[in-house]
Amino acid sequence: STLKVGLFYENGTVVEEDSMKAAEYYSRSANLSYAGAQHNLAIFYSKGRGVEKDEEKAYQLYSRAAAMGHSGSQNNLGRIATLNLSRSTLNFPPPPN
Repeated sequence: STLKVGLFYENGTVVEEDSMKAAEYYSRSANLSYAGAQHNLAIFYSKGRGVEKDEEKAYQLYSRAAAMGHSGSQNNLGRIATLNLSRSTLNFPPPPN
């Protein structure tokens, strides 16, 4: 799956480590509604790893994955709230439907 290929590129397993390629494969998989890929891509956006840093995009991806039951994304959304980085503070758009 494209999620596994993204993991290979992220970790340098089987192929040479390449954050940009990992983000590309995570994006493909995220567009197919894979919560794990949405979560991983959200981390990349939150850190600016392989993509331009975009906290709003990270929040949207965490929200989508959390809505599908991804516990890591649910946890990260809780951390955002705890750190007082709420949607209103950072002017995040509403979560996707």
